[in-house]
Amino acid sequence: MTFLTRFFPSSAYLDETAYCYIGEDLSADPLASDDDEFFERLVVPFPEAVAMAIDDRITESVSKVALLAAALKLGLRP
Repeated sequence: MTFLTRFFPSSAYLDETAYCYIGEDLSADPLASDDDEFFERLVVPFPEAVAMAIDDRITESVSKVALLAAALKLGLRP
């Protein structure tokens, strides 16, 4: 795990801190979702994920910041 950045996703009303890391040599989780979990898994190439963060197809703050920070760290430019 390589540290990327930290930020405050809701500093106006929470004291939460988000920490973002790059994980390497990972494998997919083979476990099925629980009955009350509704996640869509979508595997895309890293440059496409960064493009999705830039053009607002990804809007969730932690994912967006982590992708953009990773792109900068890895030297990826749109």
